[in-house]
Amino acid sequence: MSTAALQMFFALLALLVNTATFVLVVLLALRRRARVAAVLAQVAPLLLPAAFLVSLTATLGSLWFSESVGFVPCKLCWYQRIAVFPLPLLLGGIMLRRDRRAALLLLPSTVLGACVAVWHWLVERVPALSGATSCAVDVPCSVPWFTEFGFVTLAWMAFSTLSFVIVTVLAVSRRP
Repeated sequence: MSTAALQMFFALLALLVNTATFVLVVLLALRRRARVAAVLAQVAPLLLPAAFLVSLTATLGSLWFSESVGFVPCKLCWYQRIAVFPLPLLLGGIMLRRDRRAALLLLPSTVLGACVAVWHWLVERVPALSGATSCAVDVPCSVPWFTEFGFVTLAWMAFSTLSFVIVTVLAVSRRP
């Protein structure tokens, strides 16, 4: 499969994850309604496995882009990787232990990582912010390796992963 095809594939996955995150946020906001609560009860057992798969795909995709394709990560990319790379292991452990409340321990890292991802995406989009980072000249944070659909970059994909994990953690750690 070509690099362009895989870029499009990962961009589509990011948009799917964005849609799932939005739907989950709406369901959480409306959870007091009986029908919505019933839907959440049906979906809840699938959320941690879904977050595990999303984070694993993001980790493997990130490694593929850097190691196989040769996209050298900038400084902000590395901070996002620090937030994303441990997630498959941690979510896997949480699922094995069946301790939904332990998922709350992921929030500090994922929230900070999501903030870095949003900042990185803004640095890519807003030229005035490009000087506000301390990235290297040879790997600038302001120049994305690729852009799909006019806005989906690697920074957007990292944000998509982290926001899905954050909303999942909030959903599954709630008391029934």
